[in-house]
Amino acid sequence: MKTYEEKIRETISDVIEFTWSYSIWWELGNKENFQRYSKVREAYPNFFRAMIGSFQQGLCVITHRLFDEGKNKKIQSLPKLISHLKSSNPSLARQLQVLVNAERENIEGIVSVRHGVYAHRDKSQSPEKIYFTAKITPRKIKSLVYLSQQIVVALAESAHVEKKELLIDNFRHCEKDVQDETLLILQSVATQL
Repeated sequence: MKTYEEKIRETISDVIEFTWSYSIWWELGNKENFQRYSKVREAYPNFFRAMIGSFQQGLCVITHRLFDEGKNKKIQSLPKLISHLKSSNPSLARQLQVLVNAERENIEGIVSVRHGVYAHRDKSQSPEKIYFTAKITPRKIKSLVYLSQQIVVALAESAHVEKKELLIDNFRHCEKDVQDETLLILQSVATQL
């Protein structure tokens, strides 16, 4: 059985993956880059549709994994790590739970897409209808990325797994580095056309 500290370390890795996935998805699909690299997208339309779609699907899956509050004990999630904290630091546990609750509608919308489109195709609604109902926006996903970072930083610091400043710096570098790498790839492909 994993220790609480090991679970936090694994969750840090999950949050880094969430950060990378969001950042790549954003760089591939944001309006500015969409226009700037339109020739690249036109030359490889299927590749970009598949990449953006895959990252979008991954973002829905990892949102479910990070924020799951279900009874499945095998799923390690932020709310379950917060719950574990109730006995040793109830004040911090309450603070973190308030943050999660403030994003509940956003989390449920993204998870509904995961359930109804990607994990179990909902026969009563089209994928488009599910997306429309969920009202997913890049800003909403970004807020969950930052929320997951904020929570795991607090958990890691509380459990003496990692220092707050180092972890925050690590998340910022992960985000910036993968953004830069994605743009370098787009620029490299653009020069080949």
